[in-house]
Amino acid sequence: MPRYNYQCSACQECMELMHSMSIVMEDCPKCESKGTLVKQLTIPNLNIGKVKSNKVGGVVKNAIEEYRKLNETEKHVWDDLDIEKIIQEKNSK
Repeated sequence: MPRYNYQCSACQECMELMHSMSIVMEDCPKCESKGTLVKQLTIPNLNIGKVKSNKVGGVVKNAIEEYRKLNETEKHVWDDLDIEKIIQEKNSK
């Protein structure tokens, strides 16, 4: 799933959120302000970190470990979001 950088115009908090391309995030998960998230332009991150092994399996294993760490740090943001509610609000407009 792609990652996007956002900044809230209400609380000025910067965050990186992971969601599908079909979802448009507008509400801040931190301060819960409506319609305040602004997507930031960024350079794609293609760096997979230091390779622990010269083998292809080592590269894959390293990438998996890094994504697991990232997912653990982002879990609290996703736990607070009600994705179903966001989708229903978008569809009702």
